[in-house]
Amino acid sequence: METSAFLRPLVWLVPLLAGAVASCAPARHASMSGLVASGAFSVSEGASLPRGRGGHAAGNVDGCVVVAGGNDWSADRATKFWLKDSVVYRRGQWVSGPSLPSPVAYGMFAHDANGLYLAGGEDGSTKLRETYALTSLAGGGRWRTLAPLPTATSGGAGAFACGRFYVACGETADGMSNQVWSLELSKPGATWQPCQPIPGVARAFPSLVACGSHVYLLGGVSGWSPLTPLRDAYEYDPTTDRWKRLADLPWPGYAWAADAIDDAHLLLAGQADGRIHADVWILQIPEMTARKIGNAAIQTTTAPLIRTVSREWLLLGGEPDSNRTRTPRVTVIRAE
Repeated sequence: METSAFLRPLVWLVPLLAGAVASCAPARHASMSGLVASGAFSVSEGASLPRGRGGHAAGNVDGCVVVAGGNDWSADRATKFWLKDSVVYRRGQWVSGPSLPSPVAYGMFAHDANGLYLAGGEDGSTKLRETYALTSLAGGGRWRTLAPLPTATSGGAGAFACGRFYVACGETADGMSNQVWSLELSKPGATWQPCQPIPGVARAFPSLVACGSHVYLLGGVSGWSPLTPLRDAYEYDPTTDRWKRLADLPWPGYAWAADAIDDAHLLLAGQADGRIHADVWILQIPEMTARKIGNAAIQTTTAPLIRTVSREWLLLGGEPDSNRTRTPRVTVIRAE
């Protein structure tokens, strides 16, 4: 990733997204657990996005994958564009979707059964507080504005649990953060509420993912000079507002995207640790043991990982190098 107002040279950044759970009760995926045990996963290339983009949000709305915002470069790599458009994957092809109210990249986002939510980020000149929701594509769809974040933040991570949209960590005007906030979406006019902070160091670009009845925070980066990728992992209980430290990850890193396969396994892709990696992993929690299942179509970061149906995920676009490059390529990960 190239240098910008908040990026450091040769440092790879990603807003890491997370899967959603509808309630605090563990979601049961018995058939998926059997597939994890058998190792029946394939990794292949899917239909490319209409344009390359990085730092974008993505999620399911009305049963369709929506990709929104991010940034891109001109063909001569002289001009950087901060995007507010969206595209929707419908019936095997990408079509135009509803535009965001303003450009957003490197925001914190997640989706649940009701739609896609995006908080914070940056627009190329400043960090943002705005929170947006896209809950329907009917009539072309429209993004709604929700309560703003307490502090303008970019480069954190988001997840859903117990009907709340959680955001964690990131970078503010005062530096890196270990703060956690939640927004109760069922209450009209709700505002962001503070949660117990991450017990570890302040960081940017961790992964935050809901799995079973808990939320997991993985890795991140705590410093840019020298580059300090992290390998610590934490489990959060939404019912008690408490974090506990788990075993470390097998490798340090940040810039990966994560989603739950079942109540005990995560899918990981898009890792960065000073380099970009194409590896796709299954991570067992809470033991934090990993098994590689293949390589993405291209090494990439800032690439959302979204489950399309019960047995399939898409790794969408992203940044394959530090040369002002964005890729439109899409990787399909499927449980056979």
